[in-house]
Amino acid sequence: MTTQIALRRYSDAAQLLDEIVAWRPSDFNARLTRAWLDVFSDADLARLRIVVSTDFVDAADASRAASARLHLALLQRDYIGAKAALSACRDQELRPELSDLAYVTPRQWYEGVIARAAVDRDGARVAFRAALEWASVTSARRPDDGRAMMALAEIEACLGRTVDAIRDAERAAELLPVATDALDGPIILRRLAGVYSQAGDKRRALETLEQAAGTPNCVHYGLLQLDEVWDPLRGDARFDAIVASLAPKSRVP
Repeated sequence: MTTQIALRRYSDAAQLLDEIVAWRPSDFNARLTRAWLDVFSDADLARLRIVVSTDFVDAADASRAASARLHLALLQRDYIGAKAALSACRDQELRPELSDLAYVTPRQWYEGVIARAAVDRDGARVAFRAALEWASVTSARRPDDGRAMMALAEIEACLGRTVDAIRDAERAAELLPVATDALDGPIILRRLAGVYSQAGDKRRALETLEQAAGTPNCVHYGLLQLDEVWDPLRGDARFDAIVASLAPKSRVP
């Protein structure tokens, strides 16, 4: 199933997940994975809204459900909802959506994103600096870990430290290249494009995204449509062409 999602064979993955949910209707993780599949394939948030409702969540799943509510709110640009979801989440380190579960982000980064959306510049700066401290310590402890280096680069981009952000993102891509790491390499490649986008380097962002679009386990149509990291590229004909190339030929049932 993971391989099917990586290859963007969404209908095959959906069929398997639907069988699991039919067999184990109370399996929250299976329902959540199925919901993210709709997001990836069609930019459809309807199932995710249902799954993260309290009807499907028990105590064992509370932390992951709170994280999912947070990411759902951010995809909807519902920053009031995102703040409420973050307050309900006790974790100091959070993991993003399905494809990036190995990538940890400090809660201060989310606080910064929410404050930035509220035009609270001072609050955003304080939160991003706290996130930067966390990422700096983490990457110093693991200097050969491309995932830690990429987290640092993404936070630097949020603080407007574009030179540092691009340098560290490119270093992360060197540490985990697609040619030698088919799992993390593509994710790092997509995140490199995101750093270029946030740093205002539209040319390299688009060049990297074009490569990402042809790489398995890399970029999905729905997240290109919804994630704010790509906002600086919207309206560009090359970006529109990349999104169109990944658009579903038919809806996942």
